[in-house]
Amino acid sequence: MCIGACFRRLRRQGFFKFIIGLDGPVWFVCDPLGIYFAGVTQFLIGYGVFAVCVITVLPNPYDIVRWVEFCVFTVFAYLAFASHIKAMLTNPGLVPQGEYNDVMSEYCEMYETEDEESEEERRYCQRCEAPKPQRAHHCRTCARCVRKADHHCIWVNNCVGENNMKFFVLFNFYIFMISILALVFAVHHIIDCAKSDWRSSKSLMPASCAYFSEVATFLIMLFLFLEAVLFSLFCCTMGLSIVSAIQSDETAIDRYKKQQAGSTYTAKKTEKRMTNFEAVFGKPRSWAWLSPLTTCRVSLYLQRKTRLHRV
Repeated sequence: MCIGACFRRLRRQGFFKFIIGLDGPVWFVCDPLGIYFAGVTQFLIGYGVFAVCVITVLPNPYDIVRWVEFCVFTVFAYLAFASHIKAMLTNPGLVPQGEYNDVMSEYCEMYETEDEESEEERRYCQRCEAPKPQRAHHCRTCARCVRKADHHCIWVNNCVGENNMKFFVLFNFYIFMISILALVFAVHHIIDCAKSDWRSSKSLMPASCAYFSEVATFLIMLFLFLEAVLFSLFCCTMGLSIVSAIQSDETAIDRYKKQQAGSTYTAKKTEKRMTNFEAVFGKPRSWAWLSPLTTCRVSLYLQRKTRLHRV
C-alpha cells in the first residue's frame, strides 16, 4: 500500500507525465513477487545500457561511430523503460465496482454483442463485487475483473488488458530491439578488436578493447550475450503471440474458454484486420503507434465518471 501511495503522490506532482507521458490515474498491484520481477526487469534494462557503454564508448571515447551506437541503444532502452512503466501503472481495463445503474448500464452496453445475455441474466462477479460484461475475466492477483484480459504478466506486475495492451506490445518490441542491438554492437566490438591488435596480444583482451580488467570486461560481455539471447527469443515469441491475438481479436483466455464445453463466446471476425490494431493503438494510423508516450484512451469518459482508479 505504501508503494502504491508513493506512485500516486509522484503522479500528482507530475513526475510520470514528465518522464514517460503518463497522464491519468495510477493503478499499482501490491504483489511482492510481481514487484520483485518488475524491479529485475528495470535492472536488466539498466545493465544493458551500462554494458553497451562499457564495450562501445569507454574503450574508445573519441570514436564517433561508437557514440552513435550508444545513443541509438540508449533511445531504444528509454522506450523499453517507458513502455514497461506504463504497462505496469496503467489501468488494464478494470470493470467498475458496484450495483447496476445508469453509468454501469452504459458501460456494459458498450461491449454487448448479438449473443450477449439478457439484462436479467447478466453476470455478476461475487469475488470483486462488480458486474461482469462479456469478455471480462477475474484476476486473482489484481482482485478485480479486467476487460479483455489476456494474462497477468509477472514481469510488468499487472494484467494485460484492453487499456495497456499497446504498452505491453511495445515493451516486448523494444526489449527485442535492444537485445538485437546489444548482440550486434558486441559482435562489432569483437571484430574491431580482432582487426586491430587482438591477434598480436597475448592477453585475453587488449587494452584498446577493455576499459576495466580483462576478466571483468569478459564477464560483462558474457552476461550481456546471455541476457540478449534469452530475452530476444522470449520477447519475439511473446510479441508474435500478442500480435496474433490482437489481429484475431481473441485473447489467451478467450481461446481457453473457447475450448471449454458450453462456451458461448465466439471471437469477432473483422474483415479489415487493421481495425483491431486501431482499437489497441489508436486512430489514425501514424508513428504514434510506436510511441509509449501516447495513449489510446478506451472509454476514458466512463473511466473518469465511474472513478475506476479508486480501488
